[in-house]
Amino acid sequence: MPDPSIPNVYRVLAIQQGVSGLPRDRFVNSWAFANFGAVVEADFFENVRLALSGFYNGIVLHLANSYRVLGPMEVRMYATVDPVPKQPRAIRTIQVPRNANASTIPNDVAAVMSFRAGANLPRQRGRLYIGPVGINAMSGSTTADSSVSQAFREALVARAVILRDAVNPTWGIISQVDRVFRQVSDIWVDDQPDTQRRRGLRATTRTMSA
Repeated sequence: MPDPSIPNVYRVLAIQQGVSGLPRDRFVNSWAFANFGAVVEADFFENVRLALSGFYNGIVLHLANSYRVLGPMEVRMYATVDPVPKQPRAIRTIQVPRNANASTIPNDVAAVMSFRAGANLPRQRGRLYIGPVGINAMSGSTTADSSVSQAFREALVARAVILRDAVNPTWGIISQVDRVFRQVSDIWVDDQPDTQRRRGLRATTRTMSA
């Protein structure tokens, strides 16, 4: 369902290209931001770029290594008031330096960052699947199941709070049903990861029985 037309509200896609270079091999986070306060649109776009740069660079130690993604992160900004099919009003890039030597885990494993705007109701909450992640995003032992590490959870929440408290851009949730934008009020990250199967690599070999 397309976003409702709301003045000064933008759908923003943060896109990391996977190593195959194919469109299917992309990791996308879909954000919503509002430009309140009569900020010139070009300045708003730069504010969004800087805000997301701070977020992703603030968690970079927990992300997958440089062999999993190609080039910088791309940020596409779409005005909800524009007609369908929408074209981005702006495209910016973010440099997210990665550790080439970090161990990896499957691309489809992600930490889930949930958030809400006021009451915890379906139309007032959202979530982002943060990944691909590295092995240091997880914790576990021989006697405990693997889970999202406390350090990663704390880093996600801390960086998200900075976004929430920013004056411009305003981070929020777009309700397709209510046709409104609501500012995020609360953020949380559980210790259990989730699996996004569409992010997984396709099989390249198969071992068969005799």
